[in-house]
Amino acid sequence: MKDRTPYVYELSWTQQNTHYIGCRYGKGVHPDDLLDYKTSSKLARPMWLFHGPPDVIRTHPCVDIESTKKLEARLIELNNAIDDPHYLNRGVFQDGKFKCSADDEDIKKEKSISERHLL
Repeated sequence: MKDRTPYVYELSWTQQNTHYIGCRYGKGVHPDDLLDYKTSSKLARPMWLFHGPPDVIRTHPCVDIESTKKLEARLIELNNAIDDPHYLNRGVFQDGKFKCSADDEDIKKEKSISERHLL
């Protein structure tokens, strides 16, 4: 029996013209749990708590962790989500590296520090 159904999710608060793309792939995850999870993003979670749940939620179940990460990165790239001010995304892990907006030095520093803690 499968212990998880990894997935990518897209959230939109259309009245605020605000969007977020994320993914989940940990043990026990399933697309049906997204409304209880509310995302771990430091920018999207407060949006959810302040404005309520997004009015558009799309989930894309994936077959494994790697395909989940690749689909998330691809959707972020296709939507130009890192640089588009209507998206809450500020970076993405892609090809084993963290990529963020060229002018977002605070994000680069924060990720650099957190990556060192993972080693």
